[in-house]
Amino acid sequence: MARKSRNFNGCWTCRSRKVKCDLRRPNCMRCEKSGLDCAGYDIKLGWSNPLTISDLDNSLIAMDIEDEKTDTFQRRNVELVQFPRSMKYQTYRELNRNLEILDNCPLELHKFKFRVGPFSVYKIDENGSQLQFFYKGTPEPRTSNVRRQPSTAEEHTESYDEKSPPAQKTRNYDLNHELIFSKTNNSWVHFELLDYAKLTILAIKGAEHKFNEQNMLHILYPKFFANIESDDWLVDSDKVKKDLFVVDTTGQFTVKPHLQNLMKNFTSDIFSFNRIYYENNYFDTLVIPYLNNILFEFFCKDLASWSANNMHTEQYNEEDFTVEKLKQSIKLAIVYLVLSLSAFKMSRETSDNVVNDDDAYYVDNYLKLSIDVRKMATSIINFHLDEYDSHSERLEQSLEYENLLLLAFLLQIEVDNFFSVYENLELIFAIGDYIIKNKFKKTKFSNFSKLLVNVFKIKYIFFESTQSVNLFNYSISEGDEKMNYQADDDGGGINNVTSSKGHTQEVYSPHPNWTSIVDSNTIHLMYGLPKSLLDLFHETIHLTNHKNIFRKRRVFPRNFPKICADIEDRIMNWNVSQSWKLDIENNSLHKCLHLNVEAMHNALLVYYCRLIKETTPANTITCREYATKALDYLQQLIQFNNKNEDASFRIRPSFWVLLVCGSEIHDSAIQRKLEEIWQLSQQYKLQYNNYWRGKQILYETWKRGNVGDYIGFMDMVREWDVVLCLG
Repeated sequence: MARKSRNFNGCWTCRSRKVKCDLRRPNCMRCEKSGLDCAGYDIKLGWSNPLTISDLDNSLIAMDIEDEKTDTFQRRNVELVQFPRSMKYQTYRELNRNLEILDNCPLELHKFKFRVGPFSVYKIDENGSQLQFFYKGTPEPRTSNVRRQPSTAEEHTESYDEKSPPAQKTRNYDLNHELIFSKTNNSWVHFELLDYAKLTILAIKGAEHKFNEQNMLHILYPKFFANIESDDWLVDSDKVKKDLFVVDTTGQFTVKPHLQNLMKNFTSDIFSFNRIYYENNYFDTLVIPYLNNILFEFFCKDLASWSANNMHTEQYNEEDFTVEKLKQSIKLAIVYLVLSLSAFKMSRETSDNVVNDDDAYYVDNYLKLSIDVRKMATSIINFHLDEYDSHSERLEQSLEYENLLLLAFLLQIEVDNFFSVYENLELIFAIGDYIIKNKFKKTKFSNFSKLLVNVFKIKYIFFESTQSVNLFNYSISEGDEKMNYQADDDGGGINNVTSSKGHTQEVYSPHPNWTSIVDSNTIHLMYGLPKSLLDLFHETIHLTNHKNIFRKRRVFPRNFPKICADIEDRIMNWNVSQSWKLDIENNSLHKCLHLNVEAMHNALLVYYCRLIKETTPANTITCREYATKALDYLQQLIQFNNKNEDASFRIRPSFWVLLVCGSEIHDSAIQRKLEEIWQLSQQYKLQYNNYWRGKQILYETWKRGNVGDYIGFMDMVREWDVVLCLG
């Protein structure tokens, strides 16, 4: 006879009486007829007895506590926990090896907490009253920072393979190291990305920092793992300056060769905005000369007067900071950022082929300098971010300070992208956006300002596209509420988010026009995308954000579906010929632009399908078709770029396309092709950004897709609470 199943859906009163409940809400009829108070159906938490330490043998035992409420909760049949494949052992041999490591652990490690695979050991204090959950020891550094190259057989054994994980290396008593640097556990930083993750930690913590489990987890999962170590390390600025220049007692200034090399290597290819890189572009003709003037002023004119020592101190007085001192301090930050970018570039060129030990990262002199001066610049910029509201009131009549601040922001974004440090970018973009909308709105600004504003706007568009928004950090503007989401009385009207924008722009043939007058079309050509497509992208982002806000409010405007349908129709029917007249058969530049634009266009369709239409696993075929097309265009672009004999230009594709489209791909062959694409992109001499957090998100979406959990990149951004900047 089959066992009779029971349910536990009744009210709490009927469940305690062990009688059948009629499930009427809010109070059941059975309780009313019996004259009893119905306890309702809300969830009640039950607590097990707390644990304590036995006086006999220091083992964990349950405390004897009598509680009249505990008899309400009874033991039930619960299914066993289903672990994902990545947390399971594939062979008994691997399991026994790790257990043997635990059994043979040397006595000197008994005073530490350590882990091997999923097994962990914790320490009990001598008084037996407190458990230690953090590894207190610091392993001795290796004597060499260069690891030998593996043989062909070893390369095959150590390559990442989810289906057949390789055997883990045996460490000498550094058991905690196995958990941090795992090749088989993809819930941690992927082994292929470890060097990039370590570089991020060094930028935040300093070049002398020793890696540990907690900081590795914090940069990957900041929402779940706190930063328990202070980032307020100090830089010996006097020592940094002595390595760059010397000022003797007579005031004579001597530049050291180190500084000369840094200045020589700061060229416009450092700016990632130059997706289509031409010589004598706007960065060459406008930005570099402007920076040279600041550097000349610092090194040869006002060297002694530029200082940031009195910022962020108790002696700080707002009145002491005149307009001129504010400008000098932000110029000082710009000098440091220029040095940081150039030093990073030189470090990559001299030590890019070094193979690091798993638990170390080789830091040469250039990289250490880049990390140090970035820290010096960040402290100054943070001061201006914190005090901008009070400073802006005194700077209403001049745009020079805003120009300097926008330039500093762009340089900070650039160097932070090199190190993949994104924690400060939300505030930078928020204040930069405020400056553009309020300071440059009613003023006829210069060509230099026009360039800075357009570059910042495009970068901000891509930053917004991967930003998780909520009711606390985002709100729909009053203008959008009134103009876009108020339907006519008959319900047939629609004021969509494009009412003030045309659907097309003037068609022209894209050729660089580096004149003294800044042309917005040429700025967009530098980025490799026409303005009409970027405008459409921007509208799609705002529609996505508005949808999230409406969902939080649980109220949708009646005309919202029509607005979404209109955007979809415009994306589907958009064509590059609306903006650019391309001769893809005879012009190599036009051929590259066509491939780049088509990749972005198909990626935008994927973005719309995933975030606005919210495609489900049952109907993602169309979405994946767009993603596959985008990746094909991107692969053609890279192959064509490698074969291109025209040395007058070079092109760098955006990682944004790879992230958006790659998270929709669950075919292993296409995934491998996608990895090849970013590896080839990394080989470009102009490519300094590594985008490791975006790659980590892709690995995670692929892993979850293998077990039927098809998620998008934005699901991981929200879950991990990370910030990306892929523009």
